[in-house]
Amino acid sequence: MPEILATMSSQYVTEFGQMVHVLAQEKMSKLMPYVKMTDFSGEDFGYNRFGIVADQEIVQRFQPIQLQDVGYDRRWMAPRYFAVALGIDGKDIDKMGRNPSPELVEACVNALSRRRDKSIYEAGFADVRVGKSAAATTLVTFANDGGQTIDATGGFGLSTLKTIKRNFVDSAVATDVEVNTALTVDGKRIEALMGETALTSFDYNTEKPLVKGSMANAYGMSLIPYASASQDPLLVAASGERNLLALAQEGIVFAKGVINVRIEKRPDMFNSPIQIVAEMAVAALRTEGARVQKIRVAA
Repeated sequence: MPEILATMSSQYVTEFGQMVHVLAQEKMSKLMPYVKMTDFSGEDFGYNRFGIVADQEIVQRFQPIQLQDVGYDRRWMAPRYFAVALGIDGKDIDKMGRNPSPELVEACVNALSRRRDKSIYEAGFADVRVGKSAAATTLVTFANDGGQTIDATGGFGLSTLKTIKRNFVDSAVATDVEVNTALTVDGKRIEALMGETALTSFDYNTEKPLVKGSMANAYGMSLIPYASASQDPLLVAASGERNLLALAQEGIVFAKGVINVRIEKRPDMFNSPIQIVAEMAVAALRTEGARVQKIRVAA
């Protein structure tokens, strides 16, 4: 009997792992389309950010061309490791072997996707380690990196969206080419925007948000809804406030490692359940503050 259980367990974890990998590739997290993806390498790995390149006018026949020292900084990020552990009663392993539980796969991938989003969100406002090597770095805060904070605790609406757009344009973001931008919003902020006539009236909008009951875009920005009353809300800041994230495309670089799935018995627990563990490594950092904005709103 133990050999049969071991064989079925091995088959189950193989099928379960394949389903997790496929679904994880097919299912994007909410903020993933707006980040710059990079390969995962080592414990500490750097991202090189170059400064602005400017031209110079030639006004003489044999004018020497001035060499431009393009400044750059090397930003370091370290992986963080996360795991999802699911328990299965040993007496049900025969049923699980015949059907690798797509509901469990979905729940597992959803949890990992939420972690990806949370890592991206946290990296938007976090200090960045800058230096030639990971052993000698200087911490650069969000404000010192050029990040801007908008105080919308007194009210959130179309005027807030205009301020976000103005800041991006004035910081030379979305001027050379069209850059996608996204804004995280909770239910209260969606309700506020749905009350803006300029955003809901068919005179200004080709869609009818009030009829659909949802608003996917506003003032050229994608709205990314997040629950604020869940067990692990994304937007929580100080007491009585929330921080929304306005993100221009490639304002954050993100790396994800391979998702590993394993199955093991838990003899330390009653009835010796089977434990399925999915592990993932992620790393994220802000590429430049000009591409990220913090919007403080009342909870």
